[in-house]
Amino acid sequence: MNRTGTVVAILLALGVSWEVWTLVNSVPGDTISETVWAVIHDNPIIVFVTGILNGHWFWQRKPKPCPVCAQKGRGILVASEDHAVEEFEEVLGVKKGTSQG
Repeated sequence: MNRTGTVVAILLALGVSWEVWTLVNSVPGDTISETVWAVIHDNPIIVFVTGILNGHWFWQRKPKPCPVCAQKGRGILVASEDHAVEEFEEVLGVKKGTSQG
């Protein structure tokens, strides 16, 4: 495990330990969840920012294959919008911005 992984594992272990402690002590409302709920009630921007971070960390990062290329039996990945437009133009026989009228 690299240094970042070790730090994340330690922080996770500390967080779980803290949560267990808050569940077994006699202080009401001190769990991590209850604290977060209290903080975000007055600061909804925190929910927005954490949503962006979660999307960045956990969203699928693998590139998607170009559907037109897949139909043609090519293994080309969509590298840009231009690639997809060129492929669709080739299949449809038209150029972007022109009509078939």
